[in-house]
Amino acid sequence: MLLLLMTAACRQNTAPPPTEIAVNIALAIPETPPVPGADTLTITLTDAANQPISGASMSVVADMTHAGMTPESGTGAETEQAGVYTVPINWTMSGDYLLTITAVLPDGTTAEQVFAWRVGT
Repeated sequence: MLLLLMTAACRQNTAPPPTEIAVNIALAIPETPPVPGADTLTITLTDAANQPISGASMSVVADMTHAGMTPESGTGAETEQAGVYTVPINWTMSGDYLLTITAVLPDGTTAEQVFAWRVGT
């Protein structure tokens, strides 16, 4: 019985490894540098072959790099152009931000990228 348990414990996993999808996240902000106030981020999702990825859920968290500020966040929607999403955001003040963009693809895969961005002069 002990030999049977040891043999089962040593068996190799025969399940195929999960497939990874390379996701490219590109960020564009209409006004560079942006100024405090309401703004819209444009995010483009493409795969490794540079083909648009449609049907994703998009969210952004804008965190100032200094302590004490509440992060701003927004969720977006895909535009009429495949793989292009817009997310409204409100820059509360000038300064340095870290933008964490999270895309949940239709198959449930999550892609995330962080961008450093400066608001104001």
